[in-house]
Amino acid sequence: MLMEALPNIPTWEPPAGIEPDDLPDMHDLPCNKGPEEPGVPDQFHILQPRLLDDTFKPSGKFFAATDMNLYFDPEVPTRYKRPDWLAAIGAEPLPHGEMRKSYVMWKEKIPPYIVIELLSFGSDVEDLGVKRSTKRQISKWDVYKDYLKVPHYIAFDFEDTTITGNFKLKDGKFVHEPCMDGPWVRIPFPEIGLELRSWVGRYNGVQSAWLRFYDAKGNIILTPEEEAEQQRAAHREECRKNQLLTNENQRLRDLLRSAGIDPGKD
Repeated sequence: MLMEALPNIPTWEPPAGIEPDDLPDMHDLPCNKGPEEPGVPDQFHILQPRLLDDTFKPSGKFFAATDMNLYFDPEVPTRYKRPDWLAAIGAEPLPHGEMRKSYVMWKEKIPPYIVIELLSFGSDVEDLGVKRSTKRQISKWDVYKDYLKVPHYIAFDFEDTTITGNFKLKDGKFVHEPCMDGPWVRIPFPEIGLELRSWVGRYNGVQSAWLRFYDAKGNIILTPEEEAEQQRAAHREECRKNQLLTNENQRLRDLLRSAGIDPGKD
């Protein structure tokens, strides 16, 4: 019915001689956000932070954000970075009952506890600390290390999880620590009772390798969609068992009647 109500939409074909796989992706397209943010978001960069939000459930209050301006330098207040995902433990999720439009360090006074950058072509050298600060531009690496002093900084490559970077701040420096459990990413955060792990599965209809949070015992933390599906599955199973019981009762009543015994009312 919905398709019938829509106007006729012409199908689009690439120019002659151009294969669909040769069309540009986010890394080829210009962006009007400025030199710090080349390209436009792809589907993974949109969905992965949502999965982190859905499964990040520490005890106590916290604030988590995706692609939000993080202002870090009170001496030059227009300076900012935009992490793919951050979580600040102890921060008010809705200060004064209002949603934030940005995260301003000298107002919040609580640095992010975790920052996650999703590696992509062109950003990996900065995200992994290869490209360092210049006089004109402070790198994300140095901002997270020197200005914000983020305890846990993670750089994740969903196409090759083995190069995922797990950096902990020790004595003012980011130290890379092992994060691979066989082919899987596994990063514990005992202070908040969570673990960050790689997971291959379907999220929001998309099959991919993802990062998601588990509890400290290694139990997967379900998304709201997964919780709803689990409840639906439990309901279907309960209905199935009830139907089997009804069928069995009916079979026994039929056997009694065939033996000339009145089974009484149902």
